[in-house]
Order: sequence, then C-alpha cells, then structure tokens
Amino acid sequence: MKPKLTIVLVLIVITPLAITGWLGARIVRDEQIVLQHGLRELMQGQLRSVDAILTAAMERHQQIVLDEMSPLTVDARAWRKRGRESAHVVQYYVLDAEGRLVFPPVGTPAELTAAERESLVRTSEIWDGGVLVDPGSAVEGTEASLPPGTSVRSGWHVGYWGSGLQWMFWARDGEFIYAAEINRTRLLAELVASLPETDALAPELTEGRIRLIDSAGRVLYQWGLFEAEEEAEPAATHNLRAPLGAWSLEYHAPASVFGSAVTGGLLLNLVAGLAVLGGVVIGLTYYFYREQSREMREAAQRVSFVNQVSHELKTPLTNIRMYAELLEKDADSGDPRRRRHVDVIVSES
Repeated sequence: MKPKLTIVLVLIVITPLAITGWLGARIVRDEQIVLQHGLRELMQGQLRSVDAILTAAMERHQQIVLDEMSPLTVDARAWRKRGRESAHVVQYYVLDAEGRLVFPPVGTPAELTAAERESLVRTSEIWDGGVLVDPGSAVEGTEASLPPGTSVRSGWHVGYWGSGLQWMFWARDGEFIYAAEINRTRLLAELVASLPETDALAPELTEGRIRLIDSAGRVLYQWGLFEAEEEAEPAATHNLRAPLGAWSLEYHAPASVFGSAVTGGLLLNLVAGLAVLGGVVIGLTYYFYREQSREMREAAQRVSFVNQVSHELKTPLTNIRMYAELLEKDADSGDPRRRRHVDVIVSES
C-alpha cells in the first residue's frame, strides 16, 4: 500500500475517535461540575439546617431571659436579686429615654457592687455611644410577649469584649429600656448542646465534618467522622443569622467525595461508546481497504492480460510483416492487384 494511502486510512480511523473522545471528555467534565455543584448545594442545605437549630436555640434562650426580666421594673433591689439568681445573665441594666443609666446607679458610686463596677467597664462603649437610646437602629428588634401578655419591643445588640462576642438583649417598655448582658459561657453551652454529637456507632456525618467557627476564626465545636486538617479549605460555608451573624459554619469533606462525583456508569458508558465507535470505524476502514485492494488486483490482472496478449501477437505479426515486405519487393510490377494486396498486408500488420 502506498504511504499516502496508509496515512489517509490512519486519519480516517484516528480523527473521529479523537473528536468523539474530546467531546466525551467535555461531557464528563461538565457532568462532574454539575454533580459537584449539587453536592455543595446539599452541604449548604445541611449547614442551613444547623443554622435553623442554632436560631431556635437562641430564641429559647431569649425567651428564658425575657421570663427572668419580667416584670419590668426600675427597682434596683429586684434587679440585683435577679442578677444573683440568673445563670443566663451576667448583669442587668435599666436606661431612661435619654440613654442614662438608672441601674446600676452610676450617680451613687458608693452603692455599686464590685460585679456592677466590672460590668460597667465591660459595657462602657455601649453607654458612652448611646447605642441603646434607639435600640431598633442597632439590631432590628422583634415583638416579644412578657407575662402576663405585655407586648414590648425587644432585640439584640452584639459587640466585642475581650477575646469574643458580647451579647446584650434589650427590651423597651414605655420610657425605659431594659438590657441584660448575656452569660457567654452558658449561651455557648446551650448552643453546643443543641447540636449533634460525633457518635461512631450512629454518626450524624460519615464522610464529612461540620465546624462552628467564631468571629476570630476559632473552632467552637465540630462533629462528623471525617478528620479534616486544621487549616483545610471548607467545601461549603454559611454565615449564621443574627445575633450570631459573626459566627459561621464550615462543611469539610474528603477530596474523594468530589473526585468520585462522576459515577462509574457514566465513565463505563463513555468507554463502551468509544470502543463501539472505534470498532465501527476500523471495520469500515478495513472494508474500504479490502475493496480498494481488490480493484487494484483486478486492474493489475487486466494490464497483465493485455501485456501477455500483446506479447503473443507481436511475434506472428512481425513475421507476417517481414514476409509481406519480401513479397512486396518480389512482386511483379506489371500486376497492380497483387501489388495492392501486398501493400494492404504490410500496412495492416
């Protein structure tokens, strides 16, 4: 077979296979992207579910604080008593409409307890800045019911103190604003208690891990059987709703989860399709090659036959012409018919 023909046949086989393989790779890649996106959406859904759990826990905590604050009063003795008995509140505060502290009584420092002095240092920026004069502008409030059914405007103010967040829950009733500095340790304990545990016998997450991250990037709590590196990039993140908006959730998963996103069936179908297509192309190429070879053989046989016939006729015709030329020389010039017959033999031969 000629080299050019060989190259053409090779191209006929390789070109469709290469194009089909490239298209198949594109399909697999696109399918993998879609499946990875779907996996991340599922992870985001789990994080949103955890967010809903934490939000419900905060609402329960808020209701407990509201119950401990009722009835709303300006009596300093009542607030001190509640502060000593409450496990959820560090310190209570009462402000007038101008934003001045009514309790603790800053106007009479001698009446302040040591705990009240410490609390005023922690919360000085709130009172100096007048944040709770219009508390609705700090954090959007909600309508809450205080026994026995009094409706008040309430909400959260979130700031920073020390190495973490500082939550201040407030309720406005008439001309006074009542606030409670939340016990961070107790709040964190209740939030963590509402989250799943890492149980090896009945795990909540078998191929992943969810982390609760604080505002400084520290891990507050985590669960799931997957052991992720401390600095590993999360597969999905979600910011919590207020008043936990400075915290976030991270979903960590092994790389194999995304690497195996494309099912074996898809790859198997692709390989099988390429194999079938390759077989068809190779079969068609072989068929055309065989037909072309057969035609070339027939053409060669025809040429060989003509050559053989030509060779077989050449010798007798040469002899005929030679003897005709001799007859032509010996022919009687007086017999024109004989001369003409000899000329015909010579010219035709």
